[in-house]
Amino acid sequence: MGRRSGSDSATKAIGLFLERSIWAQSELARELELTTEATRSVLRSLRDAQIPLSSERQGSQVYWKLEEAWLAGSVRIRKALLPEFYALILSAPRGPGRERFLRELLAAGGWSEKAVDAIVPATMPDEVDRHLRALLDSVRRRQCLAIKYHSQNSGDLSWRDVSPQMVEHASTPRVIAWCHRSGALKVFRVDRIQDTATRPAVVFRETPRAEIEEFQRGGVNGYRGAARLPFWFEVRRSERWIEDNLPAMFTFKKTVSGDRMRVEGEVAGHLVLARFVASLGAHVTGMDPALAVAVREVAEGALEAAKAALNAGSVTTIGDEAAGRIGVIHLRRFARKR
Repeated sequence: MGRRSGSDSATKAIGLFLERSIWAQSELARELELTTEATRSVLRSLRDAQIPLSSERQGSQVYWKLEEAWLAGSVRIRKALLPEFYALILSAPRGPGRERFLRELLAAGGWSEKAVDAIVPATMPDEVDRHLRALLDSVRRRQCLAIKYHSQNSGDLSWRDVSPQMVEHASTPRVIAWCHRSGALKVFRVDRIQDTATRPAVVFRETPRAEIEEFQRGGVNGYRGAARLPFWFEVRRSERWIEDNLPAMFTFKKTVSGDRMRVEGEVAGHLVLARFVASLGAHVTGMDPALAVAVREVAEGALEAAKAALNAGSVTTIGDEAAGRIGVIHLRRFARKR
């Protein structure tokens, strides 16, 4: 057996334990190229340095074990998972948290600045990133959080206590939380939170998973109304882009018959669905009466806004003359259908 410095042997021993948490003492001696006594001395010195190593004799063999949760204040990730791990981090929305984390990973993972710059994720404003972190910390700690929230529906800007249950990472991050003010589950858009504060004195309201899933059922793109309503609409199947861009709905089904595609289910976000269906225009071949009423209200509102814009001469993005012709054509088509 050769001899090596104590620090070299200790470093190599730690590396071996990170690869495998349990080793026979004789195996370690061979890997470290040390005598049994020298190996035992290295392991004891590591244990004296507060590294959680324990030993146990089984027959004639002694086994050493490192507590799997230990990694000197870091988190252990298996090497085989690193490519997927890097891809997930690189595709995360841009924000201070992502940039800090990437700086730590770049040196260890062999990613060049050029490779990182080639991946362009969505941009997350600093304040959204900050509020998202506060929500995630609240979920982890199961601790109530006060949020200063701007409600688009009521225009109200006020503080309210919430118990965050689930954070939904989407193009627009949202949180499903128990609202202590209204006594019910609600969806809050993170970009409408203006400030947060911890509320350790308020008891966190734990919501069963089944109740959260029932709440999610029927939502459209994260929005929901007071009650779920049945719906259906049909579109021309030849317009494949419609199928690829259906709004995110928890429960619905698609049925294809000939050149028609029927979408049906129950939603609690009827107005959001109506806006989507209205945007499809003449590609829609049918819908249920309740949805038709909501679609008509949306379309009439859009028509009035378009009339006002055309009358004021404010549609200029494609040229006033061309915009005017297109606007008049669409207004006439809509008027004929009414």
